[in-house]
Amino acid sequence: MPLQTHFQGIKGHNTVMEKMGKITINDSTWFGATDFKGKKTLSPTSAIRLKVVSILYPLPFLLEGLFFISLVSLAILPFIYAKIWPPVPALIIYGATVPCYLLLRKLCIKRCYHVSGLSCLISHGKVELPACHIMDVSESMEHQPRHPEPREPEPQGPQCLTVARTEIQNIVVSYWPTTRDVRTSYIPHALFIITASGRNILLKAGVFPIQQMLYLLVYFDYPLTFEKAKWSLVHTLRLMLIAFPVVAHIAVTGFLYKDYFL
Repeated sequence: MPLQTHFQGIKGHNTVMEKMGKITINDSTWFGATDFKGKKTLSPTSAIRLKVVSILYPLPFLLEGLFFISLVSLAILPFIYAKIWPPVPALIIYGATVPCYLLLRKLCIKRCYHVSGLSCLISHGKVELPACHIMDVSESMEHQPRHPEPREPEPQGPQCLTVARTEIQNIVVSYWPTTRDVRTSYIPHALFIITASGRNILLKAGVFPIQQMLYLLVYFDYPLTFEKAKWSLVHTLRLMLIAFPVVAHIAVTGFLYKDYFL
């Protein structure tokens, strides 16, 4: 597994090569719930644009920790000081906490990564991606110049990275299998695009619409291989750091409503 240990094990995830036959867009184990604008009118000449969601992109550790501690502290406050506020103000405060947190998080991500209103485009001839720090790009060692020239400052404003189909050597799909009622389905969580020029691009779920992108890549018959990923402890902790305070506040808001009004 060259290419910088396959982009460091798909950036923190252990991957296992697994042979898998060619999948189709009618395979319900991969695309049972996949939907997007333009799916019903898809044709070989289509160029589908998908929205990139940046709200879950990781913030600096200290800022992420500050959000976590603040939200969790506020969530447990009603259990320490019962009825600290009158019912209506309490419900307003707790009901508004999650939307305010998500808005503040979006503003912080925009400030850290300079992203806003991003999208990606897939057609038969090219893949167009937002050229920003929200995706991971590496250069394979054999294509790096021995004495690299200094880079010019990047221009301001929305930029895109266009990868022609003819330049793509392979796209590695990292996925998790899930089994329910003796039926196995597959959840793609990352795409690793390997290009002939040595530029390798990693796109992760939670930011990019990986399942919809995979559907289009299969439809347009891009070269694909598949790797089974093992769940990462770091990835789990990162998700909990983001999701737990939100779930806690929703639960506390419901508890307060039931305690005050039912």
